[in-house]
Amino acid sequence: MRAPVALACLLAAAPAAANDVTQGATWTAEAHVVKDGTSRDTVLTFTRAGPGFWDVRVDCQVTDVRTRQWTSHKGGGVARMEAGFVRGTARGLGEFVLAADLLSMADPRCASGPVLLGTGD
Repeated sequence: MRAPVALACLLAAAPAAANDVTQGATWTAEAHVVKDGTSRDTVLTFTRAGPGFWDVRVDCQVTDVRTRQWTSHKGGGVARMEAGFVRGTARGLGEFVLAADLLSMADPRCASGPVLLGTGD
């Protein structure tokens, strides 16, 4: 019984915490995932373009953890707030959704998973 109540509290608080960061002129979201010897890193940098709208730059990097060889993939586009989520499209990398503490990227070369939000400085 306690687990559902705790989960409900976390889900209710996460959008409010994310909302604090998104109020600035510039903010970032970063994800890092290592799986099967491959590290994927994604950094999204948001710059306010209007109320609830941002210009976004997306940088994804894929690294072979054994050889340290890496490739970088970049794109830019727009994002907007929709029902408490940030949803956008980056040219060359496809769609993405940022839901409080999780990032979902359409491009498999990018990291999808837990996200760290920052103020962009």
